[in-house]
Amino acid sequence: MPSHHESAHGHVSGAARYVDDLPRMPGELFGATLRSPVPRGILKGIHLDPAFDWSDVTVVNAGDLAVNVVALIVDDQPILAAGKVNHAYEPVALLACESEQKLARALRAVRLEIEPLPPVFDMEEALRGDTVIWGQDNVQKRYLITKGAADQVQGEARHAQSAKDIEAALAACEVVVEGRYTTGHQEQMYIEPQGVVAWWSEAGAHATGSIQCPFYVHKAFTKAFDLPADRIHITQSVTGGGFGGKEEYPSVIALHAALLAKKSGRPVRMIYDRKEDIEATTKRHPAICEIKSGCDRDGR
Repeated sequence: MPSHHESAHGHVSGAARYVDDLPRMPGELFGATLRSPVPRGILKGIHLDPAFDWSDVTVVNAGDLAVNVVALIVDDQPILAAGKVNHAYEPVALLACESEQKLARALRAVRLEIEPLPPVFDMEEALRGDTVIWGQDNVQKRYLITKGAADQVQGEARHAQSAKDIEAALAACEVVVEGRYTTGHQEQMYIEPQGVVAWWSEAGAHATGSIQCPFYVHKAFTKAFDLPADRIHITQSVTGGGFGGKEEYPSVIALHAALLAKKSGRPVRMIYDRKEDIEATTKRHPAICEIKSGCDRDGR
């Protein structure tokens, strides 16, 4: 008899409850993210319209954060932009309100004062280094992988030896094929957008959401809130797809919801719509690959 995954019936019958299907908690607020309208710039101010009624709206910016870093693979991503904008749609401020309609109006009542700087959108432009937006040369990481005689050599000499080994091997090949291949970024297009519900209690911080890797979110909370591990409670709800898009990114949205919940003292639900999810969340990176391969006439 064929076996079925335990979640199969729930998915196909509609019985599965995704994060936004979970019942609202008492006093729960809706949360939203105010994002930069420019891809790069100097953040000079966040201005709230004095004519707007802010009495029941919670606002969080970088000034409210004790630790402004998302603990990811590398701790280089701020929770909220502070002083500068580093990328398109970067989160700058967070808002929460009991009314979704008023929350939408509140987002429009905030004016970001940003002095734009030249962005870099193209990989080859970035490698030329005409405009440096990261480190010394716009390169985040370099890897050299070798196999063969060069394994016995160290450092720069190893690199040179490896290149000689490769060129010698290719020179001996009957057929050599060389190509340059490019791919654009790829959107995962999971059936359920990013979403989290966060709250605080005497037991500590809580977050439930569409999360592939709860321990990643746990790590992010440990750093951002300086809490012991047993006071952070992360739960994966039924998850409508991820494909890698819900590995690291839920740390960002969960921190945002938890920050709003901490400041307001109430549970906060943050659910992206499809437009925000496509525009603002992480994708598979674009790539340029240059490949040179050799073989004999039989294809070996």
